[in-house]
Amino acid sequence: MNHATFDQIAVIIPAYQPQLPLVKLVEELRASHFSNLLVINDGSSVGSQSIFEQVRALGAIVVTHSVNQGKGEALKTAFKHVLEKNPHVLGVLTCDADGQHLSKDIARVSEAFVAAPTRMVLGSRHFVDSTIPARSRFGNNLTKSVFKVLIGKQLNDTQTGLRAIPKTFLPSLIALKTGRYEFELEMLVEACKRQISIHEVPIETIYENGNESSHFNPLVDSLRIYFVFIRFLFSSILSAIIDTGVFTLIQYFSGHLFLSMSVARLTAGMVNFYIGRKFIFKSHGPLYLELFKYWLLVAIYLLISYSVVRLIVENSGSGVYLAKISTEALIFIFSFLIQRSFVFSSRSAPEAS
Repeated sequence: MNHATFDQIAVIIPAYQPQLPLVKLVEELRASHFSNLLVINDGSSVGSQSIFEQVRALGAIVVTHSVNQGKGEALKTAFKHVLEKNPHVLGVLTCDADGQHLSKDIARVSEAFVAAPTRMVLGSRHFVDSTIPARSRFGNNLTKSVFKVLIGKQLNDTQTGLRAIPKTFLPSLIALKTGRYEFELEMLVEACKRQISIHEVPIETIYENGNESSHFNPLVDSLRIYFVFIRFLFSSILSAIIDTGVFTLIQYFSGHLFLSMSVARLTAGMVNFYIGRKFIFKSHGPLYLELFKYWLLVAIYLLISYSVVRLIVENSGSGVYLAKISTEALIFIFSFLIQRSFVFSSRSAPEAS
């Protein structure tokens, strides 16, 4: 590829307490004719300053956070800097500072991006080697499975830090509220919402010393990453409490199963729709269309639930309350999938250049 092509990409490297691999990476990128290199010092200690001085001497621009704000905020700072100072580029390429990404792989991802600069390109690792740390294999397999269920798109590597991003997508990413490791997953979610194509390029999987230099906290950062699913679970629990409370009240006074389930579903549905649209799926689709689809789903859901509950009560002798709770617990995941793919499926279009 013509070396001038790499001038159309700004390479971003967020760094917290970096070591010599960062210097080596910058040297290799400069040798590969990448001219737009931006390193974000995310509140590193004084002991790391010599590393930043070395990369600055190699021609990289260094922007510093006075305190550590997290990888997501570091990337947002870089995106703003590129849009203000380097607006002629087609997009940006992010990579890690700890030696996980080879310059040849960065070049391959860059080439794939420049060939089609309206799509995202991910440098995807393959987690089959036994030398890969167990926490990394487990974390990636779990995350990509959850991503497939929640978002409906199959990706091999949802946690890769090597990714090329169209310039027109950067303002939307800057506006996201997340600011640490979960930002990278939220980026993929937002790309899917905006119907931005995602292309994967296989890269080498490298972990130095069991990836001990990583600042990823397996417990805290994983909880942040899965917060989308946790939000849906919380919403469903809240709706179930409202539904069960109203159902119990109406059933106690009327003894009419269908009436009790209908009023309970209507009441809980209003709460569930508001939370789902605004906080879980963050849909920007037409309100009245989504209301119609949601209440159509509620009506179908009610008929199925009523039929199953009545069948259980009449044929097994189980109490109506136990039958209702067990039935709706079984169809919980189907409710999520249908809401995601049918009710709140409207997506915003990408911003114009």
